[in-house]
Amino acid sequence: MRSERPAPHPLVAQRRKRIQRLRVRIAGVSVASFLAVWCALYAQLATGNDPGLNDDTANAVVQTAGTAAPTGGETAAEPVTVVTRQS
Repeated sequence: MRSERPAPHPLVAQRRKRIQRLRVRIAGVSVASFLAVWCALYAQLATGNDPGLNDDTANAVVQTAGTAAPTGGETAAEPVTVVTRQS
C-alpha cells in the first residue's frame, strides 16, 4: 500500500505556486525576447540590409607607397596606390 503524503502547509503551497508562476513568467519573457531579436534580424536580412555584405566604399583607405631612391642609371618609379577595405 502506498502512503499518502500529507497536504503541505498553506504558506508552503503559496510559496510553491508563486515560484512556479515566476518560473513560467521568466521562461515566457526569455522566449519572447529571443523571438523578437530573431525576427528583427531576419527582417533586416530579408530586406537586403546585411551589414556583412555591405559594399560601401566609405571605409576604403588609400595608401601611397613611397618611391625608392634611384640607384645608378635607374629612374624613380611612380608611386603606387594601394586601396584596402575593412574586412
